[in-house]
Amino acid sequence: MLNNTFNSSELSGPIPPELFSGIKGAPAEYMYSGTFTHCQNLTGPLPAKLFGDIRGAPAEYMYYGVLGSCAGITGQIPENMFGDLSGPAAEWMFYQSFKDSTGLTGPSARINGKYLYELWPDGTANASTGCYQNATGLSDYDTMPAAWK
Repeated sequence: MLNNTFNSSELSGPIPPELFSGIKGAPAEYMYSGTFTHCQNLTGPLPAKLFGDIRGAPAEYMYYGVLGSCAGITGQIPENMFGDLSGPAAEWMFYQSFKDSTGLTGPSARINGKYLYELWPDGTANASTGCYQNATGLSDYDTMPAAWK
């Protein structure tokens, strides 16, 4: 759907809060995969509803590397930024989603009050591998399961 839309682009400044706000419904494979990967000039906090109103069972590759290598993104990951996902983990769904996003602070991503790693503690290794790799500014980084780092 939006696979690699802005990957490695020269986008700069903050991500517009309403960029994907009209997207609603069930997740799709590759939905936001790599959308902002390597956008090193993006700055500021992440919008609360960045990925619209997505609901339902996760899809393969849906958030694969979505904000990987975005060191200029700062602040906390808004709760429910990934929508309202429920059901079993999908292959590669959060693989390296925040890899090298070193400006992030506060808790890691949550959906309805639960950390992603609490929602999918038994998901496949590929579902979460390196989701927060080098995002050491997150307040729960030291205590999250190794598979997510």
